[in-house]
Amino acid sequence: MDFSQPNSPARFLRAQLLTRVSKNPSYSVRAFARDLGISHSYLSQILNEKRGLSLRQAVLLSDALNLEKEQKDQLIQLLLENRLSKSATDANPTSLDLKREESTVSIDMERFRTVREWYHGAIVEMTSLSQFKADYAWIARRLGVTTLQVKAAVNRLRRIGVLQTKGRKWSKTKRRFLFPTTSLQEAVNRFHQEMIYKALTALEQKTPSDFEERDITGITIAIDPKRIPEAKKRIQRFRNQLADFLSKGERSEVYHLNVQLFRLTQASPARRKRRTKKCKPLN
Repeated sequence: MDFSQPNSPARFLRAQLLTRVSKNPSYSVRAFARDLGISHSYLSQILNEKRGLSLRQAVLLSDALNLEKEQKDQLIQLLLENRLSKSATDANPTSLDLKREESTVSIDMERFRTVREWYHGAIVEMTSLSQFKADYAWIARRLGVTTLQVKAAVNRLRRIGVLQTKGRKWSKTKRRFLFPTTSLQEAVNRFHQEMIYKALTALEQKTPSDFEERDITGITIAIDPKRIPEAKKRIQRFRNQLADFLSKGERSEVYHLNVQLFRLTQASPARRKRRTKKCKPLN
């Protein structure tokens, strides 16, 4: 079996083991477990793919192996990508599953981190363009990024099952992806910061055609904060409906839709007091 390009955490670790055996034929799985600081039985289960790794365990094993940053990132990326691939193949291929593949699919935060940079989603959407070219250099020119960035992104998207590439025919496997968040997440913050920066860049384009091809508007209103949860639901419905409308017809460009709702005023004393009461004291 070829381990030169491991496609799972287990194969990555087996490749590390084989490297050590090639240097020292008497090196064993038991010695490998000792060096990793885990039991022999636990390591055997991992190597035979009978037991998975948590993100924390992957980091600890990376430190024990004294991996270079690139190898450490590779192991963690394989872990995240295999989790996504497993979740995509766990269900039976029924007609319901086929229908679900055409709808919005939620991706958890760990998987999101592997494709956080803005151009990952753009590459996936570009495959739907009428004049799309399955060419790294062409994609890089259209997005204003490097060819190396495109190649790395395509490999990530392909491994996690988001993008299919068969020769010159590339296609996305799902219609739309959703990254739901229920708390503050640095990866999501950075993604939105990048998109807001791109919106600022778009505002600097002052030709009539640039103005006609964008819509950056806003409204300032006094509201009842209790209505925020329902407002967020309505924004989500609007976003999906508009995406459905825009994705019809001949697609020749990729756009990003930002909808922003945020507070301008400082919290009132009464509201600050209510929020303080909800906070649990630190021990």
